Amino acid sequence: TLIEDISQAWEMVNPEEIKQIRQVIQHSARTLERFEVEFSVSPPSGDVRWIRAISIPGQEADGTVVWDGLMLDITQRKQLEQSLEQSLATSEAKLSQILDRAIASIVSFRLFANHDWEYDYWSTGCESLFGYTSQEFMADKTLWHSRVVPEDWNTVFSDLINDCLAERSGIIEYRFQHK
Repeated sequence: TLIEDISQAWEMVNPEEIKQIRQVIQHSARTLERFEVEFSVSPPSGDVRWIRAISIPGQEADGTVVWDGLMLDITQRKQLEQSLEQSLATSEAKLSQILDRAIASIVSFRLFANHDWEYDYWSTGCESLFGYTSQEFMADKTLWHSRVVPEDWNTVFSDLINDCLAERSGIIEYRFQHK
């Protein structure tokens, strides 16, 4: 149905999103840049709908900013995105359970070009192999390499870095000082 008053439209917008929408519109009015914003509305029917608004501003001779725009109902896309996010979260939880049950230390980390790194994940199996919990490894990124036997460190580090930077898998053997 046609909305007769703009205030009726604002009443349908999720109150938590109004501030963001107004900021986007104000920025567009100041800069005369195109804007794009997504938000949810609750029309009188009670069904929550998702809207994508795209608008291009222009300025009239008297300085008034006017917009030509388009509003699209993206509810089905949003529902699909939410379903995929839930499915992904469930899959990640299942994978985490499988990895945590393995009697192995499974590690995920990011290696940067300057040879610094950041851990994303340590499986709980690391405790049975190394004596340290995954939380201990995550809290202190130097813990693992500080416990590698010093005579093995240069080979381990060099081979590991080279394999990672070349984006290939590798196998390294080393001695580790158990907790």
